Amino acid sequence: MDAKEIAALVLPLFIIPLTLFSVLAFGHDAGNLIIGSCFLIGIARFADKKERRFMIILAVLATIFETVNIAAGSYRYIGTALPPVWIPLGWGVVGLYLLRNVPFFKRIENRPAFALAFLMYVCTWAITGFSTGGLIAAILAVAGIYALSLASGFPVAFFMYSAFMGILIESAGTSSGVWTYFGPDGAAVAPALAGLGMAYSAIIAFGLWASSVE
Repeated sequence: MDAKEIAALVLPLFIIPLTLFSVLAFGHDAGNLIIGSCFLIGIARFADKKERRFMIILAVLATIFETVNIAAGSYRYIGTALPPVWIPLGWGVVGLYLLRNVPFFKRIENRPAFALAFLMYVCTWAITGFSTGGLIAAILAVAGIYALSLASGFPVAFFMYSAFMGILIESAGTSSGVWTYFGPDGAAVAPALAGLGMAYSAIIAFGLWASSVE
């Protein structure tokens, strides 16, 4: 891996803490400005026709997903009763970021990719206190990565990293207080990281199918 590939893979990750800090300090308009700019630059400068369609589809899916879950009381964003604009746009940015790194993911063989996925989900299991439910979710999540890879033709490492992005974003967002999850009794609860990682991978896979990205 050369310096350019490392930069392409790592540097965009700094957008996550920058956005969260900006939202906490200045409100959701700051997040809209940062992520909105990234979304527009991605569409105008880096994405081809299919990738643009993929970004837009992910943003639309995320808007629906977020609105339904907020209405159901599953979670809430700080300072707003509706999903902030930067969240669905962020899905589009993450989607393009993943696609731009597919050549790197294709060079990673399945065995080390599964090892990384296993390690990642063992960590999420540990965070849940080694609960039985956490173990089941972790096993299903690793199996889901393999199933999505078989169904889509994208490498295992692609969906492993998709799940990692989901876990990273959810961990950072909830620990910083930008959004909070709630249980059936209305009390704040920790995010179900294994399930959320699996959900991120599944939504990315659906977006690939819906946008005919190959």
